[in-house]
Amino acid sequence: KKEVPCVMDKYTPRELMCWYGDTMSQKFGESFFSDITRVVIEQAQTEVDVVIVTDLRFPFEARDMVELGAHIIYINRDKTLGPMLPTAHRSESEVYASVEILNTMSNINFLEIDNNDTVEELDRKLSLYNDNI
Repeated sequence: KKEVPCVMDKYTPRELMCWYGDTMSQKFGESFFSDITRVVIEQAQTEVDVVIVTDLRFPFEARDMVELGAHIIYINRDKTLGPMLPTAHRSESEVYASVEILNTMSNINFLEIDNNDTVEELDRKLSLYNDNI
């Protein structure tokens, strides 16, 4: 569970991932993870037809994936998860900035799916999109 402290009964997995991301970005630059992902995708394209990146958080990550010709699907659970807390880590709050930027770009493959229903309904929506690509 993302929100239950488990490390030394003090830190949640989410807090540890935020700390790790911040530390690596400070040490190696903000685009550290995006740069690695780009290299891995470029290498993988000679061997596979599809590469799935499961989590884009920042606007520059979304732009990098667009440059590679990605189909980006944003799964919105706002009604289920509730409003963003003012204390949210920037990796959570900047997701919305990424969506806003993607919504303004033309000639990209971007779809926003409302996922406040069942898993079966999400699967149905994703299948409809998959059938069209």
